[in-house]
Amino acid sequence: TESNGGGISAREYSNLTLENVIIQSNTGDWGGGISLLDSRLTMENVTLSENESVWAGGGLGSYRSVVSMVDCNILSNSSSDGPGGGLQLGEFSQGVFDKVTVDGNSARNGGGLTLEFAETKFIDCSITGNLATDHGGGIYGYYTSPEFINTTIADNIALANESNGFRLEGWTHPRFVNSIVWGTPDQNLQITGGDSCTVLMAYSDIENGENALILDPENNCTVTWGNGNLNTDPLFANPDSGNYIITSNSPCLNAGTALFVWGGDTLVHLSEDEYVGSAPDMGAVQLGLPSDLDPVPNLPLTFQLYQNYPNPFNPSTTISYSLPVQSNVEIVIYDILGKEVNKLVSEVQQAGSHRISWQGLHRSGKKMSTGLYFYRLNIHEAKSSRLLFTSVRKMILIK
Repeated sequence: TESNGGGISAREYSNLTLENVIIQSNTGDWGGGISLLDSRLTMENVTLSENESVWAGGGLGSYRSVVSMVDCNILSNSSSDGPGGGLQLGEFSQGVFDKVTVDGNSARNGGGLTLEFAETKFIDCSITGNLATDHGGGIYGYYTSPEFINTTIADNIALANESNGFRLEGWTHPRFVNSIVWGTPDQNLQITGGDSCTVLMAYSDIENGENALILDPENNCTVTWGNGNLNTDPLFANPDSGNYIITSNSPCLNAGTALFVWGGDTLVHLSEDEYVGSAPDMGAVQLGLPSDLDPVPNLPLTFQLYQNYPNPFNPSTTISYSLPVQSNVEIVIYDILGKEVNKLVSEVQQAGSHRISWQGLHRSGKKMSTGLYFYRLNIHEAKSSRLLFTSVRKMILIK
């Protein structure tokens, strides 16, 4: 039988409010953590993590519903055989996301988010380090026109094609203001399959400039490359540890705009107490505000080793883990006989969310054969040898 909403299922005009909770390690066919149908959900200071769905919405799946999130974290959720690793908003859902981090999620399409016939706005959000085995590493959209205001899109991966940042299909009109699109690999923005589409980019730092946009030649898409755009390394503080705040010498500092009106719509209208300096910064966090006192935002609450993705895999897979404090980290791969195959990590690392790839290689460089392997995470205190945490998981290499 079909199981929807592994943690919470809301239907038939429900009106839910969630505050200060963690929804973790649930499973469901649709909406691993939460499923919504014809309902309204308000979330504040909520973490959705390590939830899994089969066919859509690893963290949250929504149809014909209204979702509002403030100060939320959508972390390391997955959809094993469908779209929207972190979030899936479908069939005329609406979403407003304010200060939301979407990181380390995975799915076939839309590693971070999938938007289908959905109306969405992202303000002060980070969409980072998500993985799609097909299209749209950060976002996959279909007939949707998202707005990105002071949003950072970085280090997302789409394995099937050049849509690491996002892939939008059909009639679509995305708009970017005061935002950053940057990372490894290049955060390409692909638009295909629609007619008379439009794209607005203004006061944003876009890696490769207009070349970041991959447009269908038959799309008849109009690109408005507005004032204030950059194509310069934003100088994130520590992206390897999940810290995508810009540094004090970043070109994105004071490079945004406090007021932006387009087509009669006011997309940005910030008061002077909402930023520091002569103008707002680009990206998800305004340097110097009280909320920025902690140099590493959204720190994990516990040590965690997550299931590798994809699994089974060929030729490579990604292992993710989280550290609530600075730690001495070791990740070792073993074969089915318990023999060490490779040591991927052996160093002190800062608190935060981390990920490492294994290319299916022995430490000698030899390709390993098809079979079952194990990976172990050992964590010791950074200044001593005291063991704090250890965990082992299985993975399958196929040829």
